[in-house]
Amino acid sequence: MCTFDGKNFKYLQLERYFNVKHYSNPNLFEWKKILKDVFHYDTSDIKAIGISLNNNYNGNYHQNKSDVVEQKNIFNLDIPTFNVDHHYAHALSSLNKTKNHFVSDCQGNHRRWISVLHDKEIIDTKHDPIDGKSFGLALDEMGFFMGVGPAYHFDNAGKIMAFNGYGELNQTYLNFMNKYGLEHSHITLEYNNLENVLNKFLTPKDTWDFVKTFHYRYSNLFKDYLSNFFKNDDSFTYSGGVMQNIVINTKLREKFSNIEINPVGYDGGLSIGALEAVRQIYDYPPIEISNYPFIQEDESPEDPTQDTINKTAELLAQGKVIMWYQGKGEAGPRALGNRSILVNPNVRYAKEMVNQKVKKREWYRPYGASVKLDKYKDYFKLDWESPYMLYQAHCLDPFNLQSITHADGTCRIQTVSSDNKIFYSLLDSFDKITGFPILLNTSMNLPGYPITGSFEVTKKMFDNSQCDALILGNNIFTK
Repeated sequence: MCTFDGKNFKYLQLERYFNVKHYSNPNLFEWKKILKDVFHYDTSDIKAIGISLNNNYNGNYHQNKSDVVEQKNIFNLDIPTFNVDHHYAHALSSLNKTKNHFVSDCQGNHRRWISVLHDKEIIDTKHDPIDGKSFGLALDEMGFFMGVGPAYHFDNAGKIMAFNGYGELNQTYLNFMNKYGLEHSHITLEYNNLENVLNKFLTPKDTWDFVKTFHYRYSNLFKDYLSNFFKNDDSFTYSGGVMQNIVINTKLREKFSNIEINPVGYDGGLSIGALEAVRQIYDYPPIEISNYPFIQEDESPEDPTQDTINKTAELLAQGKVIMWYQGKGEAGPRALGNRSILVNPNVRYAKEMVNQKVKKREWYRPYGASVKLDKYKDYFKLDWESPYMLYQAHCLDPFNLQSITHADGTCRIQTVSSDNKIFYSLLDSFDKITGFPILLNTSMNLPGYPITGSFEVTKKMFDNSQCDALILGNNIFTK
Protein backbone atom coordinates (compact mmCIF):
# COMPACT_ATOMS: atom_id res chain seq x y z
CA MET A 1 0.00 0.00 0.00
CA CYS A 2 1.31 3.48 -0.79
CA THR A 3 0.27 7.13 -1.01
CA PHE A 4 1.46 10.24 -2.84
CA ASP A 5 0.29 13.81 -2.21
CA GLY A 6 2.15 15.46 -5.05
CA LYS A 7 5.31 15.75 -2.95
CA ASN A 8 5.54 13.05 -0.28
CA PHE A 9 5.54 9.32 -1.07
CA LYS A 10 4.81 6.65 1.56
CA TYR A 11 4.91 2.86 1.22
CA LEU A 12 4.29 -0.16 3.43
CA GLN A 13 4.24 -3.90 2.82
CA LEU A 14 1.28 -5.05 4.89
CA GLU A 15 2.85 -8.41 5.68
CA ARG A 16 5.39 -6.56 7.81
CA TYR A 17 2.73 -4.46 9.52
CA PHE A 18 0.69 -7.55 10.49
CA ASN A 19 3.75 -9.83 10.82
CA VAL A 20 2.06 -12.41 8.56
CA LYS A 21 4.06 -13.70 5.61
CA HIS A 22 2.38 -13.23 2.22
CA TYR A 23 -0.39 -11.31 3.96
CA SER A 24 -3.47 -10.80 1.81
CA ASN A 25 -6.31 -8.47 2.77
CA PRO A 26 -9.31 -10.40 4.09
CA ASN A 27 -11.50 -7.71 2.53
CA LEU A 28 -11.12 -4.77 0.18
CA PHE A 29 -11.88 -2.14 2.81
CA GLU A 30 -9.12 -2.79 5.34
CA TRP A 31 -6.98 -0.13 3.65
CA LYS A 32 -8.98 2.64 5.31
CA LYS A 33 -7.72 1.67 8.77
CA ILE A 34 -4.10 1.44 7.53
CA LEU A 35 -4.54 4.79 5.82
CA LYS A 36 -5.39 6.41 9.14
CA ASP A 37 -3.16 4.46 11.53
CA VAL A 38 0.03 4.31 9.45
CA PHE A 39 -0.16 6.98 6.74
CA HIS A 40 -2.14 9.47 8.90
CA TYR A 41 -4.70 10.40 6.25
CA ASP A 42 -8.50 10.24 6.29
CA THR A 43 -10.60 9.18 3.31
CA SER A 44 -11.55 12.86 2.96
CA ASP A 45 -7.90 13.53 2.03
CA ILE A 46 -8.00 11.10 -0.91
CA LYS A 47 -8.46 12.53 -4.38
CA ALA A 48 -8.25 9.24 -6.29
CA ILE A 49 -7.54 5.55 -5.68
CA GLY A 50 -5.58 3.06 -7.76
CA ILE A 51 -5.90 -0.67 -7.15
CA SER A 52 -4.75 -3.73 -9.05
CA LEU A 53 -7.26 -6.57 -8.83
CA ASN A 54 -6.33 -9.78 -10.60
CA ASN A 55 -9.57 -10.81 -12.28
CA ASN A 56 -8.61 -14.49 -12.05
CA TYR A 57 -9.30 -14.23 -8.32
CA ASN A 58 -11.72 -11.30 -8.17
CA GLY A 59 -14.36 -12.26 -10.71
CA ASN A 60 -16.70 -9.45 -9.66
CA TYR A 61 -14.19 -6.92 -10.92
CA HIS A 62 -13.73 -8.05 -14.50
CA GLN A 63 -11.41 -6.03 -16.67
CA ASN A 64 -11.54 -5.90 -20.46
CA LYS A 65 -8.50 -7.42 -22.13
CA SER A 66 -7.71 -4.27 -24.08
CA ASP A 67 -7.83 -1.88 -21.12
CA VAL A 68 -4.84 -1.40 -18.84
CA VAL A 69 -6.74 1.06 -16.63
CA GLU A 70 -10.49 1.15 -16.02
CA GLN A 71 -12.46 3.43 -13.72
CA LYS A 72 -14.48 1.28 -11.30
CA ASN A 73 -16.80 2.07 -8.41
CA ILE A 74 -15.31 -0.64 -6.23
CA PHE A 75 -15.62 0.86 -2.75
CA ASN A 76 -18.95 2.71 -3.01
CA LEU A 77 -17.13 5.91 -2.12
CA ASP A 78 -17.39 9.27 -3.78
CA ILE A 79 -13.74 8.94 -4.83
CA PRO A 80 -12.63 8.15 -8.41
CA THR A 81 -11.20 4.63 -8.32
CA PHE A 82 -9.13 3.00 -11.06
CA ASN A 83 -8.48 -0.71 -11.48
CA VAL A 84 -5.02 -1.17 -13.03
CA ASP A 85 -4.17 -4.27 -15.03
CA HIS A 86 -1.91 -6.61 -13.04
CA HIS A 87 0.93 -6.64 -15.57
CA TYR A 88 0.64 -2.92 -16.28
CA ALA A 89 0.98 -2.24 -12.54
CA HIS A 90 4.08 -4.45 -12.49
CA ALA A 91 5.52 -2.51 -15.42
CA LEU A 92 4.95 0.88 -13.77
CA SER A 93 6.28 -0.19 -10.37
CA SER A 94 9.84 0.70 -11.37
CA LEU A 95 8.81 4.37 -11.85
CA ASN A 96 11.16 4.27 -14.82
CA LYS A 97 10.72 6.82 -17.62
CA THR A 98 11.16 4.18 -20.31
CA LYS A 99 7.99 3.06 -22.08
CA ASN A 100 9.21 -0.48 -22.81
CA HIS A 101 8.45 -3.28 -20.37
CA PHE A 102 8.68 -7.05 -20.01
CA VAL A 103 6.60 -8.82 -17.35
CA SER A 104 6.71 -12.48 -16.34
CA ASP A 105 4.94 -13.94 -13.32
CA CYS A 106 2.79 -16.86 -12.23
CA GLN A 107 -0.46 -15.44 -13.54
CA GLY A 108 -1.87 -11.99 -14.20
CA ASN A 109 -5.22 -10.79 -15.54
CA HIS A 110 -6.81 -13.12 -18.09
CA ARG A 111 -4.28 -15.81 -17.12
CA ARG A 112 -1.40 -13.92 -18.71
CA TRP A 113 2.03 -15.02 -17.55
CA ILE A 114 4.08 -12.97 -20.01
CA SER A 115 3.42 -9.49 -21.33
CA VAL A 116 5.47 -7.11 -23.44
CA LEU A 117 4.25 -3.53 -23.12
CA HIS A 118 4.96 -0.29 -24.89
CA ASP A 119 3.57 2.67 -23.02
CA LYS A 120 -0.08 1.80 -22.23
CA GLU A 121 -0.38 -0.96 -24.82
CA ILE A 122 0.16 -4.68 -24.22
CA ILE A 123 1.71 -5.66 -27.55
CA ASP A 124 2.25 -9.37 -26.89
CA THR A 125 1.27 -11.94 -24.28
CA LYS A 126 1.50 -15.59 -23.33
CA HIS A 127 -1.41 -17.19 -21.50
CA ASP A 128 -1.92 -20.19 -19.25
CA PRO A 129 -3.16 -22.69 -20.41
CA ILE A 130 -3.47 -21.45 -24.01
CA ASP A 131 0.27 -20.85 -24.33
CA GLY A 132 1.42 -23.33 -21.74
CA LYS A 133 2.19 -23.21 -18.06
CA SER A 134 4.03 -20.22 -16.66
CA PHE A 135 7.65 -20.50 -15.56
CA GLY A 136 6.67 -19.54 -12.01
CA LEU A 137 3.83 -22.05 -11.73
CA ALA A 138 6.06 -24.77 -13.20
CA LEU A 139 8.66 -24.20 -10.47
CA ASP A 140 5.91 -24.12 -7.86
CA GLU A 141 4.51 -27.48 -9.00
CA MET A 142 8.02 -28.90 -9.30
CA GLY A 143 8.53 -28.02 -5.65
CA PHE A 144 5.31 -29.82 -4.73
CA PHE A 145 6.30 -33.02 -6.54
CA MET A 146 9.79 -32.86 -5.04
CA GLY A 147 8.29 -32.58 -1.57
CA VAL A 148 9.78 -29.12 -1.04
CA GLY A 149 6.44 -27.50 -0.14
CA PRO A 150 2.67 -27.63 -0.67
CA ALA A 151 1.10 -27.00 -4.06
CA TYR A 152 0.62 -23.36 -5.07
CA HIS A 153 2.92 -22.12 -2.35
CA PHE A 154 4.66 -18.77 -2.81
CA ASP A 155 8.06 -19.99 -1.58
CA ASN A 156 8.47 -23.13 -3.70
CA ALA A 157 9.94 -21.42 -6.75
CA GLY A 158 12.71 -19.75 -4.76
CA LYS A 159 13.65 -22.98 -3.04
CA ILE A 160 13.72 -24.90 -6.31
CA MET A 161 16.07 -22.30 -7.80
CA ALA A 162 18.72 -23.40 -5.29
CA PHE A 163 18.91 -26.88 -6.87
CA ASN A 164 20.26 -25.26 -10.05
CA GLY A 165 23.62 -24.96 -8.30
CA TYR A 166 23.90 -28.70 -7.66
CA GLY A 167 22.91 -29.95 -11.10
CA GLU A 168 24.59 -30.45 -14.43
CA LEU A 169 23.28 -29.83 -17.92
CA ASN A 170 21.65 -33.07 -19.06
CA GLN A 171 21.48 -33.64 -22.81
CA THR A 172 18.62 -36.12 -22.55
CA TYR A 173 16.47 -33.56 -20.76
CA LEU A 174 17.59 -30.81 -23.13
CA ASN A 175 16.71 -32.84 -26.22
CA PHE A 176 13.27 -33.42 -24.77
CA MET A 177 12.76 -29.76 -23.85
CA ASN A 178 14.09 -28.49 -27.17
CA LYS A 179 11.08 -30.00 -28.93
CA TYR A 180 8.86 -27.36 -27.38
CA GLY A 181 8.80 -23.59 -26.95
CA LEU A 182 7.07 -21.18 -24.62
CA GLU A 183 3.77 -22.02 -26.31
CA HIS A 184 4.05 -25.65 -25.19
CA SER A 185 5.68 -25.26 -21.80
CA HIS A 186 2.96 -27.30 -20.13
CA ILE A 187 4.50 -30.35 -21.85
CA THR A 188 8.15 -29.61 -21.08
CA LEU A 189 7.60 -28.85 -17.42
CA GLU A 190 5.72 -31.94 -16.28
CA TYR A 191 8.26 -32.87 -13.64
CA ASN A 192 5.88 -35.42 -12.15
CA ASN A 193 6.19 -37.43 -15.39
CA LEU A 194 9.96 -37.34 -15.42
CA GLU A 195 10.29 -41.01 -14.48
CA ASN A 196 8.46 -41.87 -17.70
CA VAL A 197 10.91 -39.73 -19.68
CA LEU A 198 13.89 -41.49 -18.11
CA ASN A 199 12.43 -44.98 -17.74
CA LYS A 200 13.97 -45.13 -14.25
CA PHE A 201 13.29 -44.14 -10.69
CA LEU A 202 14.46 -40.64 -9.88
CA THR A 203 17.53 -39.97 -7.77
CA PRO A 204 18.33 -36.58 -6.18
CA LYS A 205 20.97 -36.07 -8.89
CA ASP A 206 18.31 -36.59 -11.58
CA THR A 207 16.14 -33.86 -10.10
CA TRP A 208 19.05 -31.44 -9.70
CA ASP A 209 20.05 -32.01 -13.33
CA PHE A 210 16.47 -31.45 -14.42
CA VAL A 211 16.33 -28.11 -12.59
CA LYS A 212 19.68 -27.07 -14.07
CA THR A 213 18.63 -28.00 -17.61
CA PHE A 214 15.23 -26.40 -17.07
CA HIS A 215 16.83 -23.07 -16.14
CA TYR A 216 19.23 -23.29 -19.06
CA ARG A 217 16.42 -23.99 -21.53
CA TYR A 218 14.16 -21.24 -20.27
CA SER A 219 16.93 -18.68 -20.06
CA ASN A 220 17.40 -19.23 -23.78
CA LEU A 221 13.67 -19.21 -24.47
CA PHE A 222 13.26 -15.88 -22.68
CA LYS A 223 16.25 -14.37 -24.50
CA ASP A 224 14.96 -15.55 -27.88
CA TYR A 225 11.48 -14.27 -27.12
CA LEU A 226 12.68 -10.84 -26.00
CA SER A 227 14.88 -10.54 -29.10
CA ASN A 228 11.65 -10.24 -31.09
CA PHE A 229 10.96 -6.93 -29.36
CA PHE A 230 14.24 -5.49 -28.07
CA LYS A 231 17.77 -5.00 -29.34
CA ASN A 232 20.64 -5.96 -27.07
CA ASP A 233 21.23 -2.35 -26.01
CA ASP A 234 17.58 -1.28 -25.71
CA SER A 235 16.33 0.02 -22.37
CA PHE A 236 13.37 -1.80 -20.85
CA THR A 237 12.16 -2.84 -17.43
CA TYR A 238 11.67 -6.42 -16.27
CA SER A 239 9.15 -7.14 -13.52
CA GLY A 240 6.74 -9.77 -12.20
CA GLY A 241 7.42 -12.53 -9.70
CA VAL A 242 9.92 -14.31 -11.99
CA MET A 243 12.26 -11.32 -11.59
CA GLN A 244 13.28 -12.85 -8.26
CA ASN A 245 15.02 -15.70 -10.12
CA ILE A 246 18.68 -14.65 -10.12
CA VAL A 247 19.68 -17.40 -12.59
CA ILE A 248 17.33 -16.06 -15.27
CA ASN A 249 18.15 -12.44 -14.36
CA THR A 250 21.87 -12.95 -14.86
CA LYS A 251 21.43 -14.62 -18.24
CA LEU A 252 19.12 -11.84 -19.43
CA ARG A 253 21.49 -9.11 -18.24
CA GLU A 254 24.38 -10.76 -20.11
CA LYS A 255 22.43 -10.32 -23.35
CA PHE A 256 20.45 -7.12 -22.67
CA SER A 257 22.87 -4.65 -21.14
CA ASN A 258 20.24 -2.00 -20.33
CA ILE A 259 17.56 -4.19 -18.80
CA GLU A 260 16.36 -2.73 -15.49
CA ILE A 261 15.14 -4.99 -12.70
CA ASN A 262 13.90 -3.26 -9.56
CA PRO A 263 13.60 -4.88 -6.11
CA VAL A 264 9.82 -4.39 -5.89
CA GLY A 265 9.03 -5.80 -9.32
CA TYR A 266 7.09 -8.63 -7.66
CA ASP A 267 3.55 -8.36 -6.24
CA GLY A 268 4.81 -6.25 -3.34
CA GLY A 269 5.24 -3.42 -5.82
CA LEU A 270 1.80 -3.53 -7.44
CA SER A 271 0.54 -0.67 -5.29
CA ILE A 272 3.40 1.51 -6.57
CA GLY A 273 2.43 0.71 -10.15
CA ALA A 274 -1.25 1.42 -9.48
CA LEU A 275 -0.32 4.70 -7.83
CA GLU A 276 1.84 5.68 -10.80
CA ALA A 277 -1.04 4.93 -13.20
CA VAL A 278 -3.32 7.29 -11.25
CA ARG A 279 -0.57 9.93 -11.03
CA GLN A 280 -0.31 9.91 -14.82
CA ILE A 281 -4.09 10.28 -15.20
CA TYR A 282 -4.07 13.42 -13.03
CA ASP A 283 -0.73 14.64 -14.40
CA TYR A 284 0.73 15.10 -10.92
CA PRO A 285 4.47 15.80 -10.60
CA PRO A 286 6.65 12.70 -10.99
CA ILE A 287 7.07 10.59 -7.87
CA GLU A 288 10.52 11.22 -6.44
CA ILE A 289 11.75 8.75 -3.83
CA SER A 290 14.75 9.53 -1.68
CA ASN A 291 16.80 6.74 -0.08
CA TYR A 292 15.29 4.10 -2.40
CA PRO A 293 14.64 1.21 -1.71
CA PHE A 294 14.55 1.92 2.04
CA ILE A 295 10.99 3.22 1.97
CA GLN A 296 8.93 1.18 4.44
CA GLU A 297 6.67 3.19 6.73
CA ASP A 298 7.76 0.94 9.58
CA GLU A 299 9.34 1.66 12.94
CA SER A 300 12.68 3.38 12.43
CA PRO A 301 15.37 3.86 15.09
CA GLU A 302 17.94 6.60 15.53
CA ASP A 303 21.11 6.19 13.51
CA PRO A 304 24.04 4.34 15.10
CA THR A 305 27.18 6.25 15.99
CA GLN A 306 30.51 5.28 14.49
CA ASP A 307 31.44 3.78 17.85
CA THR A 308 28.41 1.47 17.69
CA ILE A 309 29.27 0.54 14.11
CA ASN A 310 32.87 -0.26 15.13
CA LYS A 311 31.71 -2.40 18.07
CA THR A 312 29.37 -4.29 15.73
CA ALA A 313 32.23 -4.92 13.32
CA GLU A 314 34.30 -6.29 16.22
CA LEU A 315 31.50 -8.68 17.17
CA LEU A 316 31.23 -9.84 13.56
CA ALA A 317 34.98 -10.36 13.37
CA GLN A 318 34.67 -12.60 16.44
CA GLY A 319 32.20 -14.82 14.56
CA LYS A 320 29.03 -13.61 16.28
CA VAL A 321 25.61 -13.84 14.57
CA ILE A 322 24.23 -10.29 14.50
CA MET A 323 20.73 -8.92 13.96
CA TRP A 324 21.11 -5.48 12.34
CA TYR A 325 18.05 -3.16 12.39
CA GLN A 326 18.60 0.35 11.00
CA GLY A 327 16.61 3.15 9.36
CA LYS A 328 13.54 2.38 7.28
CA GLY A 329 13.01 -1.14 6.04
CA GLU A 330 13.94 -2.01 2.47
CA ALA A 331 11.19 -2.69 -0.06
CA GLY A 332 11.19 -6.11 -1.65
CA PRO A 333 12.00 -9.61 -0.40
CA ARG A 334 15.77 -9.12 -0.03
CA ALA A 335 17.49 -7.76 3.06
CA LEU A 336 19.79 -5.00 1.84
CA GLY A 337 21.41 -3.90 5.06
CA ASN A 338 18.61 -2.37 7.13
CA ARG A 339 16.77 -5.52 8.26
CA SER A 340 19.58 -8.05 8.07
CA ILE A 341 21.15 -10.96 9.89
CA LEU A 342 24.89 -10.66 9.40
CA VAL A 343 27.82 -13.03 9.88
CA ASN A 344 31.53 -13.08 9.12
CA PRO A 345 31.72 -15.11 5.87
CA ASN A 346 35.24 -16.32 6.71
CA VAL A 347 34.05 -18.25 9.74
CA ARG A 348 34.07 -21.98 9.06
CA TYR A 349 30.53 -23.38 8.87
CA ALA A 350 29.02 -19.88 9.13
CA LYS A 351 26.11 -20.95 6.91
CA GLU A 352 25.33 -23.91 9.15
CA MET A 353 25.66 -21.70 12.22
CA VAL A 354 23.06 -19.25 10.89
CA ASN A 355 20.75 -22.15 10.04
CA GLN A 356 21.10 -23.65 13.49
CA LYS A 357 20.82 -20.43 15.46
CA VAL A 358 18.03 -18.64 13.67
CA LYS A 359 17.01 -19.31 10.05
CA LYS A 360 16.39 -23.10 10.14
CA ARG A 361 16.70 -23.23 6.35
CA GLU A 362 17.00 -26.33 4.19
CA TRP A 363 20.60 -27.49 3.87
CA TYR A 364 20.76 -26.94 0.12
CA ARG A 365 19.77 -23.26 0.10
CA PRO A 366 22.62 -20.72 -0.08
CA TYR A 367 22.97 -17.34 1.57
CA GLY A 368 23.76 -14.07 -0.15
CA ALA A 369 26.48 -11.57 0.63
CA SER A 370 26.97 -7.82 0.80
CA VAL A 371 30.25 -6.33 -0.43
CA LYS A 372 31.64 -2.82 -0.79
CA LEU A 373 31.05 -1.60 -4.33
CA ASP A 374 34.61 -0.34 -4.75
CA LYS A 375 36.06 -3.79 -3.92
CA TYR A 376 33.54 -6.32 -5.23
CA LYS A 377 35.54 -7.16 -8.37
CA ASP A 378 38.40 -8.36 -6.16
CA TYR A 379 36.18 -11.19 -4.94
CA PHE A 380 33.43 -11.73 -7.52
CA LYS A 381 33.21 -11.97 -11.29
CA LEU A 382 30.35 -9.75 -12.41
CA ASP A 383 30.45 -7.09 -15.10
CA TRP A 384 27.85 -4.79 -13.56
CA GLU A 385 26.73 -3.53 -10.17
CA SER A 386 24.15 -5.49 -8.16
CA PRO A 387 22.70 -3.09 -5.54
CA TYR A 388 19.50 -5.10 -4.97
CA MET A 389 20.91 -8.65 -4.74
CA LEU A 390 19.18 -9.68 -8.01
CA TYR A 391 22.12 -11.36 -9.78
CA GLN A 392 24.56 -14.17 -9.13
CA ALA A 393 28.31 -13.79 -9.50
CA HIS A 394 31.13 -16.32 -9.52
CA CYS A 395 33.16 -16.21 -6.34
CA LEU A 396 36.92 -15.74 -6.94
CA ASP A 397 37.92 -16.88 -3.44
CA PRO A 398 35.68 -19.88 -2.65
CA PHE A 399 38.15 -21.27 -0.10
CA ASN A 400 37.99 -18.30 2.26
CA LEU A 401 34.37 -17.51 1.41
CA GLN A 402 32.95 -21.02 1.36
CA SER A 403 30.01 -20.05 3.59
CA ILE A 404 28.61 -17.77 0.87
CA THR A 405 29.74 -19.81 -2.15
CA HIS A 406 27.03 -22.04 -3.62
CA ALA A 407 27.71 -25.52 -5.00
CA ASP A 408 28.26 -24.09 -8.50
CA GLY A 409 30.74 -21.49 -7.31
CA THR A 410 28.32 -18.56 -7.40
CA CYS A 411 26.95 -16.14 -4.84
CA ARG A 412 23.98 -13.78 -4.86
CA ILE A 413 25.66 -10.48 -4.09
CA GLN A 414 24.68 -6.97 -3.10
CA THR A 415 27.13 -4.27 -4.09
CA VAL A 416 26.96 -1.53 -1.45
CA SER A 417 27.93 2.01 -2.41
CA SER A 418 28.98 4.79 -0.05
CA ASP A 419 25.54 6.37 -0.63
CA ASN A 420 24.25 3.66 1.72
CA LYS A 421 26.17 5.38 4.48
CA ILE A 422 25.44 3.26 7.57
CA PHE A 423 25.76 -0.18 6.00
CA TYR A 424 28.78 0.83 3.92
CA SER A 425 30.41 2.16 7.08
CA LEU A 426 29.85 -1.21 8.78
CA LEU A 427 31.39 -3.08 5.84
CA ASP A 428 34.29 -0.64 5.82
CA SER A 429 34.91 -1.06 9.54
CA PHE A 430 34.76 -4.85 9.18
CA ASP A 431 37.19 -4.59 6.24
CA LYS A 432 39.70 -2.65 8.36
CA ILE A 433 39.58 -5.33 11.07
CA THR A 434 39.56 -8.49 8.94
CA GLY A 435 40.80 -7.49 5.49
CA PHE A 436 37.50 -8.59 3.93
CA PRO A 437 34.85 -6.04 2.84
CA ILE A 438 32.15 -8.72 2.75
CA LEU A 439 29.42 -9.98 5.10
CA LEU A 440 27.04 -12.89 4.82
CA ASN A 441 23.66 -11.17 4.69
CA THR A 442 20.23 -12.73 5.05
CA SER A 443 16.82 -11.30 5.89
CA MET A 444 15.81 -10.62 9.48
CA ASN A 445 12.97 -13.07 9.94
CA LEU A 446 12.21 -16.38 11.59
CA PRO A 447 10.93 -19.33 9.52
CA GLY A 448 7.39 -18.69 8.29
CA TYR A 449 7.43 -14.97 9.16
CA PRO A 450 8.11 -11.84 7.08
CA ILE A 451 11.03 -9.47 7.55
CA THR A 452 10.57 -7.57 10.79
CA GLY A 453 9.17 -4.06 10.79
CA SER A 454 8.81 -3.07 14.44
CA PHE A 455 10.93 -2.92 17.56
CA GLU A 456 8.59 -5.27 19.43
CA VAL A 457 8.67 -8.00 16.78
CA THR A 458 12.43 -7.61 16.39
CA LYS A 459 13.11 -7.98 20.10
CA LYS A 460 10.84 -11.04 20.28
CA MET A 461 12.70 -12.54 17.35
CA PHE A 462 16.00 -11.91 19.11
CA ASP A 463 14.71 -13.52 22.29
CA ASN A 464 13.36 -16.54 20.36
CA SER A 465 16.55 -17.14 18.41
CA GLN A 466 20.14 -17.93 19.29
CA CYS A 467 21.51 -14.76 17.70
CA ASP A 468 24.38 -13.35 19.71
CA ALA A 469 23.55 -9.66 19.44
CA LEU A 470 20.88 -7.26 18.22
CA ILE A 471 21.95 -3.83 17.01
CA LEU A 472 18.78 -1.73 16.96
CA GLY A 473 19.71 1.76 15.89
CA ASN A 474 22.37 2.87 18.37
CA ASN A 475 21.50 0.22 20.96
CA ILE A 476 23.45 -3.01 21.36
CA PHE A 477 21.67 -5.96 23.01
CA THR A 478 23.66 -9.10 23.76
CA LYS A 479 23.06 -12.50 25.31
